[in-house]
Amino acid sequence: MQKVGMFKTKTHLPELIRQVQKGQQTCLTNRSQEVAIIVPIRALQ
Repeated sequence: MQKVGMFKTKTHLPELIRQVQKGQQTCLTNRSQEVAIIVPIRALQ
């Protein structure tokens, strides 16, 4: 699982979403603290 900071999330969101669509899970961090995980919806079904 890759970790991505808030600044990169804001500036590269479309790219991150494409990676999630391909199956990649992404952990969002804020000041090095993990705050959320983006997972493909099929992983929740």
